[in-house]
Amino acid sequence: MTTAGIPTGKLDTVAKLALIIGPILVVVFNFLLPQNGIEPIDPENSDKFIAALGKDAGIAQVYDIIILVGLILYTRRIISLWQTAPQGVAKYRLTIGVLGSVAALGIWSIVLGLGLTEASVADNVVTATAGAQASVPGAAEAAAGRP
Repeated sequence: MTTAGIPTGKLDTVAKLALIIGPILVVVFNFLLPQNGIEPIDPENSDKFIAALGKDAGIAQVYDIIILVGLILYTRRIISLWQTAPQGVAKYRLTIGVLGSVAALGIWSIVLGLGLTEASVADNVVTATAGAQASVPGAAEAAAGRP
């Protein structure tokens, strides 16, 4: 029996590498986010948190997208395992794993989308604060998106 040209028990090259590359992307780039890193910033200290995130907002958004790609690769691998599993208990258990992985991918997509928004807002706050501190007329309003 074959599934999309792949015999049962055989995985294509992308699926084999996805289980290795996906989690590595998630762990490494989650650690590199400006608010995590070697010295994580306490979110309760909102001034410091927003300043650190706003200072590196562009790179934080890129890292969020790379983390999402890692999660997609991992989910791809779980689906490939399910496709190549023999019928029976293994297929049933992998079906539960696929459902959980797809649900987790959806939830993490929403969380990472909120992270993209948070970085964008933090960037606007840092720009508005810098404009207000420099006493540039209209800088704070322009950064906040108001005319």
